[in-house]
Amino acid sequence: MKTVRLQKFLADAGLTSRRAAEDWIRQGRVTVNGKRVTEMGVRVNPDRDQVKVDERPVSPAATRFYVLLNKPRSCLTTARDPRGRPTVFDHLPDFEVRLFPVGRLDWDASGLLLLTNDGPLAHRLMQEKIELGRNPMDISYEASVEATRMMIAALGPGYQPLTMVWGMPVVAMFHAGANTAMPHGLSTAAGVRRGDVLVTGAGADVGGYNSELERTMIVGEPSPEFVKYFDLMLQLQQAGFDALRPGRTFAEAEADVCRAFKELGVAELQRHHTGHGIGLEGHEWPFIDKGSTDVVIEENMVLSVEPGLYVPGLAGFRHSDTVVIRKGGAERLTYYPRDLDSLIVRV
Repeated sequence: MKTVRLQKFLADAGLTSRRAAEDWIRQGRVTVNGKRVTEMGVRVNPDRDQVKVDERPVSPAATRFYVLLNKPRSCLTTARDPRGRPTVFDHLPDFEVRLFPVGRLDWDASGLLLLTNDGPLAHRLMQEKIELGRNPMDISYEASVEATRMMIAALGPGYQPLTMVWGMPVVAMFHAGANTAMPHGLSTAAGVRRGDVLVTGAGADVGGYNSELERTMIVGEPSPEFVKYFDLMLQLQQAGFDALRPGRTFAEAEADVCRAFKELGVAELQRHHTGHGIGLEGHEWPFIDKGSTDVVIEENMVLSVEPGLYVPGLAGFRHSDTVVIRKGGAERLTYYPRDLDSLIVRV
């Protein structure tokens, strides 16, 4: 695999923006193969080199596969069939990654079919549909329906929604503008404008379990003020990831995040706790909260991590990721990009 700049590797892994990654390098927080790096220009091989930030290993961004198959007749567009009939995967080599079909061709139909492992597709579809003048509800409903159809096609005839927390099997939505300065703003029919801050959300129901993914985006080039608060938000979410370790209480984890707000000088912009349990319900126990003094963090708990900054008159800044608690800490399950460059809507 080709080498990439160290700051790009860190941004692609979803830890922070490239600008903030450069600051981390200068501050001596980053090591490559055990050697501390403090100057720009270092390149790494994501397949071979071991990168750490503050002594915590950094996993490279997942490689996305996109496969075009000329589907023959007499096979199903699904990963598996309970009746044992042939599927499109019988006509593919083993790529050693889990692929799913985008769209569907019937048993007797032939033609080009796209297969991918690009999991956060609902959010990506929504991001690609954002245009000046289109309103958030129009975009959100179109992306949600399209992603739902793709997921149903991918999971096959055995799929059944069991909770419908989000109102449909897959949802992708967003709020825009100053409305985002409230933690849970309301959608409006006003069209998207250049300079709007967007706070998005995407989730799905599979096997009765739910996930949560949220991102802060900007329409057009970001202002210095936006960049400032975006970078602060990334640092606060990283503090949330770092605070979640088995054996601690959720109150202790929340205290770490509150301390980070204070140290960064934005304590007055905190409006809610750091996160919540997620599974059969969209928001459920346990809560990463000051009141959870007797609730211990345990391995295999699934949680959202979403400390937000809410700046009156400007916007809200919040990423949310679904994580699972492992022995060494929080493992992120939602791998949609977190860096600023990936979240600019080019208009």
